Amino acid sequence: KAGQDHDWSKLGTSIVGIAENGIGLLSKVFGG
Repeated sequence: KAGQDHDWSKLGTSIVGIAENGIGLLSKVFGG
């Protein structure tokens, strides 16, 4: 179970990173 929890936290981190990259890209497109 500990290993599974680790995978979930890794997955959550990737999703957050992707979301932040997407938001940054959108603000460049619409703001720049």
